[in-house]
Amino acid sequence: MSSSSNLSSPIRLFWMGVVLTALLLVHLPVQAAEKNREVPVKLTVVPGDYELGDEITLEAVTEKMGDSYVVETTEKLGELQVETTLEEGKYVSKMSLMADYIGERTFDYSISMYGDGQEWVGHASVTIRVKDNMPTSMPVANAKFVISPSKNLVVGQKIKFTVTTPYKGGISKEGEFHFFRSSSADSTQKVQQMRTIRRGSVYITTGYFTPKKPGTYLPVYSMIMEDEKTKELWEGFGEYSFEVKENPKITVTLSPNTAYMKAGEDIYLSATYMVQKSPAFSDQLITWNQPGLDKIFGTYDEELGGYRYLYRFHPEKKGTYNLEVTFQMESDGVKREGKAKTKIYVR
Repeated sequence: MSSSSNLSSPIRLFWMGVVLTALLLVHLPVQAAEKNREVPVKLTVVPGDYELGDEITLEAVTEKMGDSYVVETTEKLGELQVETTLEEGKYVSKMSLMADYIGERTFDYSISMYGDGQEWVGHASVTIRVKDNMPTSMPVANAKFVISPSKNLVVGQKIKFTVTTPYKGGISKEGEFHFFRSSSADSTQKVQQMRTIRRGSVYITTGYFTPKKPGTYLPVYSMIMEDEKTKELWEGFGEYSFEVKENPKITVTLSPNTAYMKAGEDIYLSATYMVQKSPAFSDQLITWNQPGLDKIFGTYDEELGGYRYLYRFHPEKKGTYNLEVTFQMESDGVKREGKAKTKIYVR
């Protein structure tokens, strides 16, 4: 019995080691998983009774952890503008989007932070309700929508909108043009110089639109009228679809147009090129007909919708200098070019 007991002791020790090793292997992933720590996120929406076409603003605040971060948002609500900054030890993500849907949709936000081999993850969601800004039960008066010119439209070309609506009563809500994100290449631009007049049995509304981007546009026009006798509401409604192509000619401006100066002095020239921001800057070429101009800086101006450059010219000799700048760009096999001139009198 004692001999058998002595033999079983090493066996018991062996199996105990196997069990402990298995438990350790099972426990290791648990320890690794503990590095992904959950952190709270405060997600808020600017209060508002949102309607179709309104801008929605959100803000997410998270305690800073680690040294780097990645922010992800839902794509269910269309294109989203996100800006994240560090403020008083917290990551603050400010977001805005256009309400191009009707009903309720859930917006999801998440942030992952990393540092010292660890990861912190925060999640938050909020439901945003958007209501239709037009009554649905009223009868519709179909409007005639035309544009001028109607063919061969290019970026930067001024287009006139004319909508003729049958008269159904006095105007209860002024007419508006909308470009929804889902159906137009650019929904941020507005129709300018709008005017509505009554002419006999119709209302005539005019406005002007200058597209900044190529693509398909579907402007929708609507107005509300009220019958003077019955008080019944009518909706005047019209829409028009058109295509806009890239403009082969680039609009270039050079300032000042004319200048007077002394030899040996510096003059600064501002040149702008009205094109959409291009990730392939190597496809763009800027040339001058006069050597010796120094580029001070160049940047893309979002508000302008084009590139803005500043050059320095330092003429050593007297005379008249006719300066010309040329901007060339090639995209998708299409070549575009624009030029501008200025005259410098050097005494």
